[in-house]
Amino acid sequence: VGGAVVGIDRRGAGTQGESLGLHEVAIVALARTCTIRLSPHVEGLIELPGRYTQVMKGLGYRAAFLVASACLVSAVACSTATLKRHGLEAVSWEQEVRRRGLDPATLTDPLAIGDELREAALAVVGSGSELEKLRRLHGFLFDEDGLRFEYRSIGTYSAADTYRLRRGNCASFTILFIAMARSVGLPLRAALPRVIPTVEKVGDLIVVSDHIVAIYERTGGADVFDFAPSNEKRLVGLRPIDDLWLGAIYLNNLGAEALLEGNLPSASTHLRHAVALAPDFAPAHGNLGAVLRRLGDLDGAFRAYRQSLGIDPQSETVLHNLASLYLSLGRLSEARTAIAAADRAGCAPYMLLLRGDFEMRDGKPRRALRLYRRAARGSPQLVDTHLAVGRAELARGRAGTARKSILRALDLEPDNAEAVAALARLDGAARE
Repeated sequence: VGGAVVGIDRRGAGTQGESLGLHEVAIVALARTCTIRLSPHVEGLIELPGRYTQVMKGLGYRAAFLVASACLVSAVACSTATLKRHGLEAVSWEQEVRRRGLDPATLTDPLAIGDELREAALAVVGSGSELEKLRRLHGFLFDEDGLRFEYRSIGTYSAADTYRLRRGNCASFTILFIAMARSVGLPLRAALPRVIPTVEKVGDLIVVSDHIVAIYERTGGADVFDFAPSNEKRLVGLRPIDDLWLGAIYLNNLGAEALLEGNLPSASTHLRHAVALAPDFAPAHGNLGAVLRRLGDLDGAFRAYRQSLGIDPQSETVLHNLASLYLSLGRLSEARTAIAAADRAGCAPYMLLLRGDFEMRDGKPRRALRLYRRAARGSPQLVDTHLAVGRAELARGRAGTARKSILRALDLEPDNAEAVAALARLDGAARE
């Protein structure tokens, strides 16, 4: 939320000495902008791991992608609060954490603040209606003579740390604004708007981002407070969440960020805490499954994916990750079922790539090529769609056309290691 992240991990699963093309995506929440970034490949259906390497036969092509998705607002039917109150006092937070089998000493309450922040809020809000006070506080967070908050796509922090660092993603901003407002008696809560996720490749990860905002509820509606004021009147489908869900999103994003950094043990811990705080938060279960697969715990990954799909049966990312896992294990029937279910959910680029990989595995490069080309037409900025086209063209014996696709990939990303290696292999074969 504030920037969920979904990671796609493509790792080759060899069968009889031949590498398979698999596109896998893991859902991991990473608070980023108002949106979450997503990219070309995803894991799959009900049981799926979080890794995968694709080796393009004849091209020596390798790619690993991982997607972390914060709170997938549009994909998750976020239930309204488990708690009846909008906020939790420190003692209540500790009690609720213990009730869920967690140690409060090991978890940060993201909304906890000290006297410094409360005094700063008091100095700013002044007199007037609650809405007028909230608007002054909102302005203070961005004004040159105020906090001068700077948006960063990656960086989920507690209220105290956001205030100290003066930066963060939309989740960080929302947490800080709610905490400061409540410290002076102004009622705010978090909400998840319905937005179209955006997709971005970060290193070897595919990042999918959604959004989170603060809302002031009143008779007949709610006023929205966003880190980008221009968005406030355009947001629709607001789903209020309670503080435990907000805490789970915070932990989910920390898990996603740890995953982006390659710190799998830390990612696993954060995500386990997230699902304990909010058992109905499907993206955290999906992200945990991706991490567990990368840790080699396939049984745990399957359980996490099943849990996620039990909450959100139409989660395209989890269905793809599941299909990818099945395919990597040679369980083709289950992979087909997962792909079919994901196909009903939508036709995102990563889904088309996964379906194409399956056709390649079945020895049907022409069918795969049609799917890859659809992905390339729909998302021409994604390097991997062009690399996939190159792989299929080479399988059909069309080296010249394959070269064009590889060169297109290099135009988009000149230092892409997979594309460089593919072109070198093509050049070597031509010289022979």
